[in-house]
Amino acid sequence: MRIVALICLLLFGILFAREQRLSPLPLPTMEMVNINPTECDVACLSELLQEGQIFSFLARFGQNIKDNRLLSTFSTLMEQHGFGLAYANQNSDAQVKIALILPKKSIGSYSLSTINTVLAYLTSQPYSFFFEVFDIGEEDLQGLSTVLGTIENRGFGGAIAICTTKAIPFIPQLTPKIPLFIASVHKEQVIPNNSLSSNLLFGGISYHEQIAALKRFMEPRARAVLFNDESATGLRIANEIKQEHIPVALEESLNSKTISTFGRNLKYQANILRGSNLFLNTPINNSAFILSQLTYNRIQPATILTTQLGFNHALFTLTQQNDRLFLFVSSVTGRKIGDIREYAALLDVDLYYDWIHYSTAIGAEYLYHQLFSGSKKWFSEKFRENQVKYDVKVYRARNHEFEVVE
Repeated sequence: MRIVALICLLLFGILFAREQRLSPLPLPTMEMVNINPTECDVACLSELLQEGQIFSFLARFGQNIKDNRLLSTFSTLMEQHGFGLAYANQNSDAQVKIALILPKKSIGSYSLSTINTVLAYLTSQPYSFFFEVFDIGEEDLQGLSTVLGTIENRGFGGAIAICTTKAIPFIPQLTPKIPLFIASVHKEQVIPNNSLSSNLLFGGISYHEQIAALKRFMEPRARAVLFNDESATGLRIANEIKQEHIPVALEESLNSKTISTFGRNLKYQANILRGSNLFLNTPINNSAFILSQLTYNRIQPATILTTQLGFNHALFTLTQQNDRLFLFVSSVTGRKIGDIREYAALLDVDLYYDWIHYSTAIGAEYLYHQLFSGSKKWFSEKFRENQVKYDVKVYRARNHEFEVVE
C-alpha cells in the first residue's frame, strides 16, 4: 500500500494572466496521512527506513512504538521535512481527529477518491488534523462494531463510513459513542429507523424525492416504461416509481447480455414507447446507448426521465443533441459550492457530479463544525432527523452542460 504524504501546493497564488486577481486559497501547508490500515511494528518501520521510504515511515509511525532509536529518528525526520502540521499518531495535539471507514474490497479504487474527498475538505480549513482510514473488511455487525470500538477507544471525535447495501441490515443495531456519518445510505433505507442511535447520521440521497421532482414533467395521460439496471440501485429506483402509483405499461431489466440485443427488440416495443414517460434507471453508458437507439429507430417518448444516475458529464460525449431533446434529469449536486470544489479538483475529486463525494464532504464539514462552530461552511444543506436534506433540482441537458429547469 503506497502511503500518501499530501503536500498542498499553492497552485493559484500567482496573478491570473487575464483577470489579474490573487487566488483566495491560503498559503501552502503540509499534512501527513496514513491510508494503510495495517499496523506497522518496529520491524516494519525499520524496514521502511532501510528502504528509504521516509514518508511511509512517518505516516505509519504509531502510538505504541517505544523503541528509542525509532522515536529519535521520527522526531528528527519530522523536523527536517518541515511537517509542522503533520501528526503521525493519535496522541498528537491535532485539533481535529476524523476516521474514515471503508470496505475496500467491495468498492475498490473508489476508496482512494473518497479518502481524497475528506482530505480536500480538511485542507480547506485552517486547523490541524489527524485523519486515519480503517478497512472494515466484511460489512457485518461484528466487523462494524469492532472497527467502531477501535475508533472510539483511540479518541477520534467522529467517523465517516462508506457502506454498500450489505451493511444496511446491521445499522439499526449500532450504538456509536461518537458521531458516525454514513455517507452512502439514506435513512429511509434503514428498517426500522425510528429507534436509531442519535449518533447515527445519514448522507445518502432519496430517489423517492428525485422521482417526485420529475413527476411534474411527465405527460399526465401517458403510461410509463421502465428500463432498469439489475443492480440494487436500479431496482430500488424502479420500486420507488411504482410506489408513486405511476401506471407502468412496460418494465424491462437490462444486463450486459440483454443490452446488446436492445436495438433488435425495439421494433416489438415501439408502439408502447412512443408517447410514453420513459424512465431510464440505468448506468450512464446504458442510458446513452438507449437514447441513441431510440433516435436511430425514430421512436420518440413524450418525456425521458432519469435520476442521479444520469447526472454525468459523459452523457454529452456519448449522445447527440437530438438524443437528449426530451430528457429531464434530477440531481442533488450541480450547484456552486465555492473554493472547496477547487481544493477537491487538486486531488482529482469530483464534487459537481459525484454525489457520494458530495455527501462525504458534507459529513466532513459536519464533524468539523461540531468542534469549530464558527468555521467557514461550504455547504448549505441542513440535517432533518439526522438525515441530510438535499435540495433536488431538475436539469435539461443543453448543448454541453446541464441547465436547471426553473
